[in-house]
Amino acid sequence: MPRAQKEDIMAFVWQDKKTRTWYLDYTPPGGKRTRKRIGKSKQAANLALKEIEYQLSFDHAGVAVPDETLKAFFEKYTTATQPRLRPTSWKRYRAIIGHFQMFIGPQWGKVKLQQLSRELFERYVAWRRAGNGAFPEKMKNGGKTAKAKTVNTELDMLASMLNKAVDWRYLARNPAKAISRLKEDDRKPFRFFSQEEIELLRLVADLLDAGVSDDAICEAVERFHAGHRNLTLVESPSSKRRKTKEKDSEEEDEPSREDLREGRLRNLRLIVDFLLTTGARKDEALGLEWSWLDLKRGLASFRHRSNWVPKGGERDVGLKPAVVERLKKWRQESSHPRVFLDWSGKPIPKRTFERGIQRLIRHARIPRATLHDFRHTFASHLAMAGVPLPTIQQLLGHQDIQTVMIYAHLSPGHVRQSVEALPF
Repeated sequence: MPRAQKEDIMAFVWQDKKTRTWYLDYTPPGGKRTRKRIGKSKQAANLALKEIEYQLSFDHAGVAVPDETLKAFFEKYTTATQPRLRPTSWKRYRAIIGHFQMFIGPQWGKVKLQQLSRELFERYVAWRRAGNGAFPEKMKNGGKTAKAKTVNTELDMLASMLNKAVDWRYLARNPAKAISRLKEDDRKPFRFFSQEEIELLRLVADLLDAGVSDDAICEAVERFHAGHRNLTLVESPSSKRRKTKEKDSEEEDEPSREDLREGRLRNLRLIVDFLLTTGARKDEALGLEWSWLDLKRGLASFRHRSNWVPKGGERDVGLKPAVVERLKKWRQESSHPRVFLDWSGKPIPKRTFERGIQRLIRHARIPRATLHDFRHTFASHLAMAGVPLPTIQQLLGHQDIQTVMIYAHLSPGHVRQSVEALPF
């Protein structure tokens, strides 16, 4: 687009000294002089000046300023960007657009991109922090307050989307970039597995791989807890059933080992050891292929799949000798390109994987544990062993060092050693 000459576009701001009110004064090419009252803010007047200069430059070039609605723009944006996003990122973008659409309300198909303002995004932040009680039937969290970190992430992603609107020349500036981010003081504390809990998880994984019944697993876990009094004990998933078991239940047929394994994870012990010793993300473990493994050198190479690249890019992580031996043994039995399979010999669906890990945790009777705690355990024990945080950052595949700073307090003597590093 050719740039308009200064003499062709007459636009400026001025202030009435008596009322201290700012005005925007402009004359479009071949048009009449126009004056608009802006208000008491000089900053607002300058922003209005930039906006009108942008619009007049389009008029000068003979190009109409796109009059795009929010609905139309976000539909075009998702169509253009979906092929470059991994599935989880695509789902997150769609969720954030959904939140913004609910905030705008019934006018979603009528509001123009040009109507977006800083004040609108400030109200969006307040709306998310106050909760979405106006739309409880549409929100999975039932209208609960969004955390500061969640709101900041949504602002960053909305600003990223609107950067495309600027690139496509639908907007002269991005109104979401100038919004101050919230102080993140409500981050949920993370947890990681202790040595005893890791040992217990491996025990339960071995029993599940062997197709042992739930009652037998419960007894084994109780014996383990009896020898480790420092572990917190929660109720077994089969304890209620055993308490209410009827007298004639012994006459019923016991389920077969194949029935116990149906729809469950195969090589669960290998999956547990792999997650604990590599810090792999859920998607990375599910998508792991034999071609990504160098069993001779003991390396796992996390690579991008098809049209998306994982956070932090590609990286290599060393494998423990015990994990390498288990992988070699399993390689002799498996002909599938994927490493981890279910008992039917097919790649594990994401939901099945999540449920399988949660079932493992329930049987181990470990409280308040999740799948992501395997990744926290990998990083936490590295930090406690004195591994530098930049190295942990590289092994986890994080782009920002601040992400791994949550493990800094676990480093032995990290504060004292930092002071001792002074040369005087």
